[in-house]
Amino acid sequence: MTRVPPKKANVTPKTGRQPRGQAVYDKLLAAVERLIVEMGPEQISIVDVLAAGGVARATLYHHFGDLDALIGEACVELFGKQVRADIDVIEALMDDSKTSAEFAGKLNQITEASQSPERKQFRVLRARLIAFAIARPRVEERLSQCQSELTDRLANVMASAQERGLVRTDIDSRAAAVFVQAYTLGRIIDDIASEKVEPAAWVHLIACTVTEALISSSD
Repeated sequence: MTRVPPKKANVTPKTGRQPRGQAVYDKLLAAVERLIVEMGPEQISIVDVLAAGGVARATLYHHFGDLDALIGEACVELFGKQVRADIDVIEALMDDSKTSAEFAGKLNQITEASQSPERKQFRVLRARLIAFAIARPRVEERLSQCQSELTDRLANVMASAQERGLVRTDIDSRAAAVFVQAYTLGRIIDDIASEKVEPAAWVHLIACTVTEALISSSD
């Protein structure tokens, strides 16, 4: 299988600033990341940012131009951190599988972790970041680069598993990578429901579906 060279996520550039200016820049960015987690990017006001960052309005404008640019930059940073964390966990768990059953078992571990009620905040946050970016082309472009990095690296994990005979070879590795992400993010449909599906039942359904779609007939 041909592997896709992972694209490097386009995170915040940190060149051309003096150390003190960089420190202020980073402080503002970190403050807005916290606000995004707490209230979502759409609700943040300039008053919130100035209070959280402990800076003057002129300082914000100097470093970012305007509030929307600062929030967009923080969205990219936050999304990138989530993406990289997911990639590291998935690669560490799945790359050393020796059998199809072991590969399926580790994929199921990832499913259990990503679908847990405790991860609701992160699933919803990722959806909100995507929704925020859609109306802002520059932010959307950079989020798409982060997302492409995740999909490329997941596709490489799948392609490696195909080469080792752990996963069906009649499926596209990139399609499989998107499939895994889709059912993870799709859990937010039940996150907002008043009567929720039992987490164990949801994970079991995914395990059965994934085993049939990816693992069966791999030998």
